[in-house]
Amino acid sequence: MRCLLTRIIINMTEVFGRSLPKFASDHISNCPECRMYMELGKKLSTTAPVSNIPEYLIQNLNNKIISKLSNPEKKIEPKFFGNIFSRIPITVAIFILIITTGIIIMNINRKNPTLSEKAPVFSMKNKNNIINLNKLLTRVESPIIEEADNLKKSLNSAGTYLRSVIDFGLPGIPD
Repeated sequence: MRCLLTRIIINMTEVFGRSLPKFASDHISNCPECRMYMELGKKLSTTAPVSNIPEYLIQNLNNKIISKLSNPEKKIEPKFFGNIFSRIPITVAIFILIITTGIIIMNINRKNPTLSEKAPVFSMKNKNNIINLNKLLTRVESPIIEEADNLKKSLNSAGTYLRSVIDFGLPGIPD
């Protein structure tokens, strides 16, 4: 990266005729490639660039440039996916694909009924269902009721134990 910056600075100093900054001259003294680049630039700037090219080649090049300017050729524009595909058929195909996907999704949603359309799990019209529901509720309630009764017994026994051990002795309140 430093070599690239130094070479850009070398080019600018040759074009504008300025001297090199200190960091660029320090880099040139340490880097042999940048030193060779600067020497090559000085060598090429001292020689006349057109002196080595024959006159007939320069005239031939001028004729080609003038002929191209007077008869401009048709520009070749790059096409979307080359010559095989154009934009309109691809756009139509994508539009059809989107519509088809939407229709498929709508049909899938139509086949799966919502919660309000589903049949009830059990019907209250059947007497066996009501009996089964009552049995189920008693099975669910019984452990809760047993636990509440056990807790009530534990609290009552804890209260009687505390009354016997601790004398609260509050005046006006009976035991």
